[in-house]
Amino acid sequence: GSSGKFKTGITLPVVGLLMARTAVEQVAIPIGLTPLNWLAQWVFSWPELVFEGLIWTMVAVTIWSFFDYFISFLWQNALKRNNGDKEKSKKTLLAFIPNFITFINLFCGVFAIFYAMTGSPVIASGLVLLGIVLDACDGSLARKLGTFSQLGAKLDSKADLITFGVAPAFVIFQVLSDYTIPFAYPVAIVIAILFYSCVHYRLKRFDEGGSSDIFEGLPSPAGAGIVMIAMNSSQFTGTLWIYFITIASALLMASRIAYPHNRVAHKKMTFKYVRPLSLVFWIIAIVQLLGVTWLHQFNIIEILFWLVVIYIAAPIVPLKKEFRNEK
Repeated sequence: GSSGKFKTGITLPVVGLLMARTAVEQVAIPIGLTPLNWLAQWVFSWPELVFEGLIWTMVAVTIWSFFDYFISFLWQNALKRNNGDKEKSKKTLLAFIPNFITFINLFCGVFAIFYAMTGSPVIASGLVLLGIVLDACDGSLARKLGTFSQLGAKLDSKADLITFGVAPAFVIFQVLSDYTIPFAYPVAIVIAILFYSCVHYRLKRFDEGGSSDIFEGLPSPAGAGIVMIAMNSSQFTGTLWIYFITIASALLMASRIAYPHNRVAHKKMTFKYVRPLSLVFWIIAIVQLLGVTWLHQFNIIEILFWLVVIYIAAPIVPLKKEFRNEK
């Protein structure tokens, strides 16, 4: 398809440029090829930032091409199953999209656990933050598309438990067990179990109560997010503040303090401006944690931490009354 041709058109030049950058033994070349040698030397002089941008562009185009092919495949399959009825096929395809996003969220959690266990808590943290973005998309997308189902809700709950409960617990243990305080290892185990238990309790209570404009207790994505951000922030790395932030987040999730749902938080003037800014910093933080390390010089993680704190420390009770009065 056209996406495949576009991907090839992007990939081949980028690969060629990367090969031109490779250091090789200098040998005599025919005079007719001298311009190519000049071109290679010019490419070799480009800053690292340019090549990182080209690589990420190639990755993005490859992913887009895959999804374009995958969606086309699903559409043709849906048409076949519905005997060419485009309207039924459209509903079948739309129902698949939110659940597919939930599956990606689940895989983020599974891979985060793997990276945490293999000594890469930074990448694991990035995957948890990516899972939070996906979790914000699947439920709202299902409602907008009219494809909300109990199966999707249960799948979403299981994905949340893995990505926001199990995976962060492994990261917490991995980070805190390396501290030099007395009994660091058993303390790390206790705090990791406490965090997981509070997420489990929080999600179970949510499943029993159902979705509403007001949450009871800090939402598990926010709780997991603030801990992952703090553990990768230069403000808190290696300090005892990590213990306080982790325990406080866990207890807030288990509490019954009222927190606004993302879909109504924008009604509060503070959230109206903080929300889009937080999203931008959140995406950049994910890119940084997943490998683009030069972004740390801009203090993205540190700024994002305080943006999330604004939500966590919001005046909840007045907010709840405000929403009730509007109904």
